[in-house]
Amino acid sequence: MTSYVTSTDGTRIAYDRLGDGPPVVVVSGIFCDRRTTQGLAERRAEHHTVYNYDRRGRGDSGHTPPYAVEREVEDIAALIAEAGGTASVYGHSSGAGLALHAAASELPITRLVLHEPPYGADDEDSKRSARDLAEDVRVALEEDRRADAIALFFESAGMPPEMIEPMSVDPGMQSIAPTMVHDFEIMGDATAGGTIPEENLTNYNVDRVKTLGESVLGLTLACAQCHDHKFDAITQKDYYRLYAFFNSTTDKPLDDNALLPPPVTRAGSDEDGEAQPVRVERAAEERREVEKRPQAPLLGDDPGKLGRRAGDMCDGAERADAEQRLDRERAQLAAGPGEEPKPGSVSSVSISAGTVSPCWSEITGATSCSRSARRG
Repeated sequence: MTSYVTSTDGTRIAYDRLGDGPPVVVVSGIFCDRRTTQGLAERRAEHHTVYNYDRRGRGDSGHTPPYAVEREVEDIAALIAEAGGTASVYGHSSGAGLALHAAASELPITRLVLHEPPYGADDEDSKRSARDLAEDVRVALEEDRRADAIALFFESAGMPPEMIEPMSVDPGMQSIAPTMVHDFEIMGDATAGGTIPEENLTNYNVDRVKTLGESVLGLTLACAQCHDHKFDAITQKDYYRLYAFFNSTTDKPLDDNALLPPPVTRAGSDEDGEAQPVRVERAAEERREVEKRPQAPLLGDDPGKLGRRAGDMCDGAERADAEQRLDRERAQLAAGPGEEPKPGSVSSVSISAGTVSPCWSEITGATSCSRSARRG
C-alpha cells in the first residue's frame, strides 16, 4: 500500500514500507522509481524495515519547482523522520551521490551504503565529456525531445544502438526523462565535470596552503605535505595543521565558484566548556616544544658555511646564481647596522632573529612567519 510523507516545501513523496527491523531508506538512481528497486527492497525487508520511495518528479511523488539538490535531501530527511528519527541509507548510482549529499548535510544517518556512485576521473577529457553530455541532455529536454535525451545518455554509456531505440521510446522512460537533469546536478556533471566533491575540496585546501606559503610567507610549505621540511623548520604536522585551518571553511566543494568565506576557528560550546582550558594548555605546551627546537644559524653567523650549503643545493648555473646572491648578501651585511645597502642590492625581509633575504629562507632554516617586507 502506497504511503506519503510531506517534504519541507510541501511536496508529497510516495513510498512503500516493507519488512520489520532497523530502518533503511533506499535511494534510486537515474531512470529509476520505486518499482525498479522493488526487488532489492523485498530482499532487504527480510532483516530491515525498508522505505522504498519515488524520488520527486517520478512515479507517484510530486515535484515543486524550482529544483535544487537540497530539496531532495529534505525528502530523505522527511523519510528518516517517518522512520523514527534515524535510519540507514542505501544509494544506488546517482542515488548514491544523493545519499552523500544527505550525509554531508548531517542528516541522522546511522549507516551509509553507496553502490556504484558514477563519479568520473579528474582529467580534463573526462570532465569535458560529462559537461557536454549534461548540456546536450538539458537542451534536448528543454525542447521536449525526450527520446533524444534518453538516446544521448545511453550512447555515452556505450550501449548498442539496437538496444537504445526501444528504450528511448518507452513510455515509462520518457515519463522519468525530465528528471535526468536532477541527477546531473547531484553528480556535479555540469559544474565540476562529475568528479568526487571531496577530492575537489581537498585539492582546494592543498592549493590554499601552497599559495599562502609561497606568496605570503615566502616558504615552500608544499614540501612538508609528505615529510618534514628538509631546510625550513616546518614539520609535516605543521603542514596539516594549516590544511585543517583552511578545511574549516563553510564553503561547499561544489559551490559553482561562489564567493568563498574566510576560514573560521570554531569555539567550544557551552557543553564542552570544561574541556576548553585543557585544549588551551595543550596548545601552549606544543608551542613551548616548538620554541625549544634548535635554531639553524642565520646568515650573519657564518656566511661561508651557508655559502657551502647553497653550493650543495645547486649545480651549474644554479650554483653561480646562488653565489652571486651570497655576494650581494655579504655586501649588504658589510654596510653595517642602520646603514642603507648599496644600490642594486636585493630586497630583504625582517624576522625576529635577524635580517635575511627571501631567497635565503630555505637555506637559513628561519622559523618565524612574522615577516614584514621592506625595500633596500
